[in-house]
Amino acid sequence: MINFDIEPVHGVGKLTFEGELTVKHGKEAREALTRALAEVDHVIIDVESATEIDTSCLQLFCSAHRTAERMKKKLNFSGILPYCLKNAMKVAGYDRHTGCGFDPDCRCLWIAR
Repeated sequence: MINFDIEPVHGVGKLTFEGELTVKHGKEAREALTRALAEVDHVIIDVESATEIDTSCLQLFCSAHRTAERMKKKLNFSGILPYCLKNAMKVAGYDRHTGCGFDPDCRCLWIAR
């Protein structure tokens, strides 16, 4: 399930993902990320209640982060990152200590925190 709540006064939106975040739900996740970035200046992604995350979801989050950077917007995770996300990052090689070339301000989603 995907929920998106906007706090228009501050230009912040919270996008909450629950359950499976896999290729099966990729289209819905992409649409939610696209909508969130179109509507607010700062998107906070909450995945605390995710039960499964695969590489397709990591790719979507990475793409959304690059899009946010190009749009001069912010996109980041909130709260505690669940084991399924940390494990998917490790297995897919997404855990990083520095951002990529698209991240000059070191706000990369995958930097260890």
